[in-house]
Amino acid sequence: MKYFYSHLIKTETLLSRLDELKLSREQKLYLAKQLDEIIHHEIMDAVLLKLTEEDKRILWTKMVAGSSNDILLEFLNEKVDNIEKEITVIFAALEDELGQDITEALVLANERM
Repeated sequence: MKYFYSHLIKTETLLSRLDELKLSREQKLYLAKQLDEIIHHEIMDAVLLKLTEEDKRILWTKMVAGSSNDILLEFLNEKVDNIEKEITVIFAALEDELGQDITEALVLANERM
């Protein structure tokens, strides 16, 4: 799914790591969706923590109204200093953590073989 921050993050590395797991196509698609949701929730949580209650309502209104991702990001840039940098830092930490989880799953899978 495309979000206002999609151009700031690159999930390809994490998604390619899923190919290392011996899973069915459906299982990989399920895990890819879970990764997307985890990343989205973590980024949105961090963004919302930076906004006032009023700005949260404005953002929500813009999202519900179907505002473009460019408009949403423009709004956030006006309200939060260095929001794009913060998003990339959050994603980098998530990428490390989720990558470690995949590595642990690979180790466990190999131990069972």
